[in-house]
Amino acid sequence: ISPGQTLWLKLATVIATVMGIFTADNTATAAAGSIGSVLAISLVYPVDRVRVQLQIANTACKEERSTPVGVCARMFKEGTLYKGLYSVTQTMAVSNFVFFYIAAVIKLAFQKARERRGRKPSYYEPLVASSVAGCLNMILTEPLWRANMIISTAKPNGEQMSTDVFATVVKLAQKDGVASLWIGLGTSLLLVSNPIIQFFAYDAVKEPIVRRRKRLTGSQAFLIGALAKTIATILTYPLQVAQSRLRMQKAKKQEVESNGDGPKPYQGVWDCMVRIAQQEGVPGLFAGMGPKLVATVLNAAFMFLFYEKIEYAIKKSMGRTKKLPQ
Repeated sequence: ISPGQTLWLKLATVIATVMGIFTADNTATAAAGSIGSVLAISLVYPVDRVRVQLQIANTACKEERSTPVGVCARMFKEGTLYKGLYSVTQTMAVSNFVFFYIAAVIKLAFQKARERRGRKPSYYEPLVASSVAGCLNMILTEPLWRANMIISTAKPNGEQMSTDVFATVVKLAQKDGVASLWIGLGTSLLLVSNPIIQFFAYDAVKEPIVRRRKRLTGSQAFLIGALAKTIATILTYPLQVAQSRLRMQKAKKQEVESNGDGPKPYQGVWDCMVRIAQQEGVPGLFAGMGPKLVATVLNAAFMFLFYEKIEYAIKKSMGRTKKLPQ
């Protein structure tokens, strides 16, 4: 084979690989995950708002508004329970589309490799798929999550902030530099362990059922999703508290500069967690976990329910589904 033919062969291989990535099935899976996540967060958003406020509050303070009921009452009075919903749905739609698409591509690659070698599915496949998808997704969408955090926690009488997450990203980049958009990325990458655990647990329970019934029922998807998210949330919650504090630290840098007028800024994830434990006790590392469990477990349960139903509907319209056995 001549060098020219070798070059064309390599080019054809690359094109075939790319075309294999951009398939209708992968797009259907990603669209279902994206739409399902938006519908789910819209249902439980007020609870999640309370959770975020509790995470970034100083729980060493014994004020009424540091309790879930107090925070909820204050936010209801201020009319901010649904503040930032638009930016959250924007962020969730993009983030989950990216995650589900990458995960679907990796799972398809594993499936084709198994078929060539005649092997059975392995437990490590969903782990690898969710790990790679989670890391790439977080790197690509961290600016959106940072902008969303700033929008949802901005004070009513503070600087005027756009409710559009993309406009806020541009404004932050212009104000603090492009690199500032990825502040807290290290913590976010650590928190990839949350979706890894969640999707691994979901797939581990789902696969045996799917092998018998071809697909999950709505109630099965809801319950399995709730269980998977409960496990993931409890195991990774202290990291989530640190992530929220580190993100807000940059947004409120004038309040945390070490100049005698405010508390010393956190130096990283570990420093943040240690200081929270020292100043607020171990319960500080789990501040807001009650509302978090309610919000995220319900969110995940509804998300998986919507995801399974939407994906089935899309693929059914494409003629790519099989009927359930009677």
